[in-house]
Amino acid sequence: MEFYFKDGCYEVKDKDDIIEFQNLIYNKLENNLYNKSTNFEVFKLLNDKIDEELKISTFGEKEEYVNQENYENRNKNAVKFFILYFCYGNALMRLYADYCQTDDFIFDSIKNAEEIFINIKGMLNEVELSIKDNLLINFKTKKQIYGATMITLSLFERNIIENIKRCALKEEVKILNKMIEDKQIEIEEKYLKYFKIAKEVYINNKIIKIFEDVDDIKYNITEMIKKYNELKSDVKKDLDKLVNDKSYTLGALLNNIYAKRNLDSDLLTLLKCMFDAKELNLRNDIMHCNTYKPYDPFDFPITMIFFHLLILISYEILII
Repeated sequence: MEFYFKDGCYEVKDKDDIIEFQNLIYNKLENNLYNKSTNFEVFKLLNDKIDEELKISTFGEKEEYVNQENYENRNKNAVKFFILYFCYGNALMRLYADYCQTDDFIFDSIKNAEEIFINIKGMLNEVELSIKDNLLINFKTKKQIYGATMITLSLFERNIIENIKRCALKEEVKILNKMIEDKQIEIEEKYLKYFKIAKEVYINNKIIKIFEDVDDIKYNITEMIKKYNELKSDVKKDLDKLVNDKSYTLGALLNNIYAKRNLDSDLLTLLKCMFDAKELNLRNDIMHCNTYKPYDPFDFPITMIFFHLLILISYEILII
């Protein structure tokens, strides 16, 4: 891509190549919007395209008041953002605009999935109205929808953390249960009630309301796992933070060993591109309203990426 600067923003001179790539993404997902392997294939295509464009893209001359390091980092982020925005986000806009025309609109199935989305129906109403309005009425204007963008990203962050937390505890509880069955260990009396409920949730796959409402349960299950499972110190630390750190965010999650075990590697690369503090850092920019960038993190195609990822993680399509 050949970038130039106009009115404080990046623009691209010839879009033929990336329009072709956007159409490739659209065609891949057209009849496979929620297919696991197809979405994983798209993540790889996006990463490969970003890597390719980072090597060959050109930029205008550096302004005299910008130092070389900032100039290079800004240019790299422009490439990443433009591929995500123009190719992936716009392809998803087209796909969901098509989806809105059908009777089987995705929001209806989300709202009924009470076991997946707990106490967020009110928030989804705002997201639904804002996104449908943009898709059906203002498709060409692609206006920013700040509240819906923040809510969608917050819900994605919460859901992906909860999914990885569930994967981690399920993995460790199964190991603990096997050791008990093989009589390798004997659980102390104070942990028995926590092991019993952990077994119901993570091995027998039962939904127990109190399990989600009472923080002490997961805390004590984690303490029990740390005591009996043979975990390395860094794994113990990752498990502890994942389960018990109330301020845990996307950036920390992407470096967690349980995330690396349970998320597709191309998805992890793409999420780091979007959310790592050393890369686009979209999570912090959006949550802290940093709109001074030479691209707008609230642009609607970016919102559509968050929305699509929210749906995929909510139905565990992103879990390998």
